[in-house]
Amino acid sequence: MELYTKSWIDEHGEGMEGWKRTAFAHFGAMLSDREQPYPCIPGKQGFHQDNLRFGFAEDPTTDVASVQLATLLKQYGEVARETGKYASLVVFLTPRRYRNKKPK
Repeated sequence: MELYTKSWIDEHGEGMEGWKRTAFAHFGAMLSDREQPYPCIPGKQGFHQDNLRFGFAEDPTTDVASVQLATLLKQYGEVARETGKYASLVVFLTPRRYRNKKPK
């Protein structure tokens, strides 16, 4: 498990699993939507200033997901104060339809 920055995903995201790229792209589109603005200004600023940290974990109905989430939270706790003024952790969880599929 590792945490990622927006800039890292922007640069290396093509090597990530499809569902991860899709989740991140939807998140970015939601925060950048001008017609339906995202209401959390600090969240938008954190995203655009590369202050957010992103993690990915399995389907939340599985036992492994809780271990993965705990690991991500621990990692984030170690770097949270260094990530910027608008820091937050964003964790995307595997959609159920991908649960039994092997990564490409």
